[in-house]
Amino acid sequence: MTTPLEPAARPPLPAFAQRQTPMTVSAPLLRLLQQAYATPPRAYHHLGHLDEAIGWFDWAAERAPWRAPREGYVALLFHDAIYVPGAKDNEARSAELACAAIAGRSAAGPLAELEGVDDARVAALIGWTAQHGRLTANEVDEEAARLLDCDLAILAASPERYLRYRDEIACEYAALPAQAYLAGRRAFVASLLARPRRFLSELFHRELDALAVANLRAELAHLTP
Repeated sequence: MTTPLEPAARPPLPAFAQRQTPMTVSAPLLRLLQQAYATPPRAYHHLGHLDEAIGWFDWAAERAPWRAPREGYVALLFHDAIYVPGAKDNEARSAELACAAIAGRSAAGPLAELEGVDDARVAALIGWTAQHGRLTANEVDEEAARLLDCDLAILAASPERYLRYRDEIACEYAALPAQAYLAGRRAFVASLLARPRRFLSELFHRELDALAVANLRAELAHLTP
């Protein structure tokens, strides 16, 4: 039998905690993020989603370097730190936590890796994530567009991963009456399909839009009585 102190009992470190660029996440910042993303328990919007979004951050960087990588990276780290399904202030509260961490006012205390990070830009990037499916490409700059697309790139996942994502989102909204959830999800998926493009940036639109459309059409068919 293992104990909590033995390596076999420890959860694996998220991938972002093992990287060095554009910054190394310190132990205090990691603890802050782990606590935030575990509350309340989540089926999709947990540290696994964070790792996936940061994977897309790296994918985009390989094709065109980020102009402000630290701000974008910190925004991704915190963008779902506060997440209560259906709440209207998740993004605003997540931005507040990010700004507090940058200022050294969070439970993590002063964090050297966040020194000099533009908190206003981070807050704006997180705030825009509340408008997925409503923003148009001309409402944000290209750097912000790419970052928002990193968060939404799950739409272009493999069909198998997309099915798991679909079920994970449904699980997070399990407290809603089933018909209410299905109606809301159906409206969201249909609205995305009705748009001329799913992704705001030219890069993601060019490379991933067709994959996203295929996944969304399959889900809409599943949701339609």
